[in-house]
Amino acid sequence: MQDGGLDIIGDVHGYVEPLERLLREMGYARRDDGAWAHPARTAVFIGDLIDRGPHQREVMDLVRRMVDAGTGRAVLGNHELNALAYATEHAEGGGRFLRPHVEKNHKQHRAFLAQVGSDSARPGAWSAAHREALDWFRTLPLWLDLPGLRVIHACWDADAIARLTPQLGAGGAMTEDLLHAGFTKHTQTYDDLETLLKGMEAHLPAGFSYADKEGTARNAIRLRWWKDDGTRNARALAMAPEEALASVPDVDLDLPRFPAHDHRPCIIGHYWLDGAPRRQHPMVACVDYSVAAVDSRDARKADEARMCAYRWSGEREIADANFVHVRARA
Repeated sequence: MQDGGLDIIGDVHGYVEPLERLLREMGYARRDDGAWAHPARTAVFIGDLIDRGPHQREVMDLVRRMVDAGTGRAVLGNHELNALAYATEHAEGGGRFLRPHVEKNHKQHRAFLAQVGSDSARPGAWSAAHREALDWFRTLPLWLDLPGLRVIHACWDADAIARLTPQLGAGGAMTEDLLHAGFTKHTQTYDDLETLLKGMEAHLPAGFSYADKEGTARNAIRLRWWKDDGTRNARALAMAPEEALASVPDVDLDLPRFPAHDHRPCIIGHYWLDGAPRRQHPMVACVDYSVAAVDSRDARKADEARMCAYRWSGEREIADANFVHVRARA
């Protein structure tokens, strides 16, 4: 691994062309061995390499070559975790899978299955490319706890991390036992994995709901877990698109403690932000700026979609000037 700094790259979701433009923008180039490399820095991918976009195999190949060559690192995202669960039979058998093959889940995963050449109707006959991708996902750590920096897909919760650490495999990766435990609802392990890879949530008081970006009524909100100013107001804490935020009720929540910030910055992805990239907190930066929205029917969202990275060089607080991004639409 290079020692000149880390470039943490947001959710790629199968969009290889803007990813390559972002790498070039940051001074990376493709070497003769096929791996992209920077003369002094290392790329770190925040997870969610797959689902949605048109070039998922190309993205996996690019990232894997960098990881193998030592010019890049990657952590597991919730989409890779879901891919593992979608392809893993339930311990009780009966043709059940840890992630059920219902239409909602299949719709989310359909593009990946098609691009690796697998037919979800015949789950016992996954393609070689599909099995190879799953085997690689099993090697990815759930987080990076580095000197001076933390990297995780959605939320750094020290208590959840402490509980999961003894269950991890080599290099901090998933094990089969942890995968099964993590998809057993109403357990601590399920809750911990949900928090780390999907973010903290809280239920609204009885009788309250809001409409999400699809217009679906929801009675739980995803939280801005990095806010440490003591607020408990649902609208102030809700991690929701601007158009949905107004429908979040202006009420206080009964919340557990929030994760504590310490002396190390934390880089996350996952949250589908838009607008100009900026820090969420002096210690927290999100690098997911909705690259997959490039295919949205909403012209504004498509135009705003970006591939984003944060260039960390040892600073103790997040600096807005260190974000680098390219528009998904060239």
